[in-house]
Amino acid sequence: MRGPAIKLPGNEDTKWNDLNVCGVVYAEAISDLCTQLTALASGDKGGWITEYKKARAAIYYTLTDEERESVADLCEAWNRGTIPKPVKKKYV
Repeated sequence: MRGPAIKLPGNEDTKWNDLNVCGVVYAEAISDLCTQLTALASGDKGGWITEYKKARAAIYYTLTDEERESVADLCEAWNRGTIPKPVKKKYV
């Protein structure tokens, strides 16, 4: 039987990318931006969730070069397996 066509959360083969790391590091700022854009409470299905990826990208692309480099360094470290325990517990 063939394996799954998608990678499931928590799968050992899951790779972090810069936007995913940014979403963890700047989660509060992203949540605040989503709330401002939609005027809905965090996690509401009426549009808040659909705006999350756009807000994450907006936050990422407004970071300074140094901040983006820091996020990229974290991404590389997390892909090597040095994920902090709270992050690993929540996302992996």
